[in-house]
Amino acid sequence: MREWINELKIAIIEEDGEKLINLAENIPTTDDVDLAIEASTLMQEAIKFAQEKKINISNELAKLKKAKGYLN
Repeated sequence: MREWINELKIAIIEEDGEKLINLAENIPTTDDVDLAIEASTLMQEAIKFAQEKKINISNELAKLKKAKGYLN
């Protein structure tokens, strides 16, 4: 679990969406409550990153649609 948490931290810092998805799909189990809490907190950060990325992509898509409208 510790290695998974370290990989998750790196993926969040590097904003590596692909790695975040991979890690989210392969969450290990643990009986260590402290590690589980840390993993949960980091996953919340990963979700926040994904939501921000989604908003940015939506904004860029809206800009492209608007620009396309001017070209037509």
